[in-house]
This record gives sequence, structure tokens and C-alpha cells, in this order.
Amino acid sequence: MLSSLRKLSLYRVMIDDHMLKNLVAGCPLIEYLHVAQCSPRLRNIVLFGLSRLKEIKLGHGYRIERVDIEALNVQLLSISGLPLRLIDFAYYKNLKSMRLTSVSITDERFCNHISRLPLLEDLRLIRCSKLTCQNFKPTKIDQVKREDFV
Repeated sequence: MLSSLRKLSLYRVMIDDHMLKNLVAGCPLIEYLHVAQCSPRLRNIVLFGLSRLKEIKLGHGYRIERVDIEALNVQLLSISGLPLRLIDFAYYKNLKSMRLTSVSITDERFCNHISRLPLLEDLRLIRCSKLTCQNFKPTKIDQVKREDFV
């Protein structure tokens, strides 16, 4: 289908789970995936075998219930307005940079997720409610940027 496509950005697109899965399956070289504010019919982002994917950006899904993206070489993960409980961090062992915006998470859960990311170097936290980072000690992270804690 789109065998040479490397970047896919879907913003306010009327798409459902099956359509997204089929679209991405036709893009074996995909390196960048951005999905934000798409149709309420998109409830599950379940994608496997994306060995070339390096960057994932997910933003404000109206009814997202599950995010399961198997992409072992992802280096940047950006999440905006989605609960982190939807993300399985086991797939992102090579993650170097993470940006969380408007994510509601407690310190305990946050530290649990971060502990699963051994290569994380850059962490940006923007408007993350409930997160105080009082007990967070970034031993391996070179840069932590926090903005607008609520």
C-alpha cells in the first residue's frame, strides 16, 4: 500500500482500530507515528512488528482504552492527555526520551514506569497533575524538565 512511507501523522481523522492497524501494516518502513484527537471509534491502538519505528506521539484520544504498540527500537515517546496505565512500557527498553503532557499520574506509579526504562536520558513533564516528583531521584537521566505542576 504505502510501502515507502516513513512518517505517518493522523490528526482529527475519522478512523477506527481496524483501519489504523491495516494502514500501519502497509507501511513496513515507518519510523514516525503521530496519532492525536482522532475519531471516537478509535479505541484500541494495537500495532505489532514495527521494528523501524523510532518515534511515537500519542495525543488526546477521545475514547482510547488500550495502547499496545510493539516497537522495540523506539527512542522517543510523547504522550499528551492519555492515562499512562494504557501504555505497556515493556516494549520501550531502548527509549531515550519521553515527554508527558497533561498526564494524571501519582509519584509511585510514575517511578514504577521510569524504573523500566534503563536507557532514558531526557524526560519532560508538562502539566502533570498529581505528580510532585518529591521522591523521584533520576540517577541515569541527564535532563529532567518540569513545567506547570498542578
